[in-house]
Amino acid sequence: GWRANFLCVIAVSRRETYGDTMKTADTACSKSGMTLIEMMIASMVLLLTLTSLVTAFTVARRSAVMACDQMKATHTARQAIETLSACSYEDSKLNLGMASLPGLAMSNAYMVAPNAAYPSTKDVTVTVYWTTPGKAKVHSLSLCSSFTAGLH
Repeated sequence: GWRANFLCVIAVSRRETYGDTMKTADTACSKSGMTLIEMMIASMVLLLTLTSLVTAFTVARRSAVMACDQMKATHTARQAIETLSACSYEDSKLNLGMASLPGLAMSNAYMVAPNAAYPSTKDVTVTVYWTTPGKAKVHSLSLCSSFTAGLH
């Protein structure tokens, strides 16, 4: 500020009068501010820090969105399994083959297959599909369950 300028003016006037005493005054004047290189280095450090923070927040946001989508898919698959378990063993929804359940929050498909070890048991695999907004990648989650004629 004004003190540094005042010291430099005093130092210039001393140079004329005292000669060698100016060296200490010149040092005080040159240390009063930041050089261009110091400013550039400080700017680069700040830029790298901010870039790292933005990247960390972006990755955290993507992870949170993915976790939320997986939780919704798990809920939808469990809902499908519960809907199918409420059906009788001979219900057409439990016929062997592929089908889907309408009215669920996410697109789904389920497969009913005979259990090789237990003839009066059907294995059901429910698969739920979703895409992440802005990306073309399709994600899926599957849940399996077995339905026995004696329990239905």
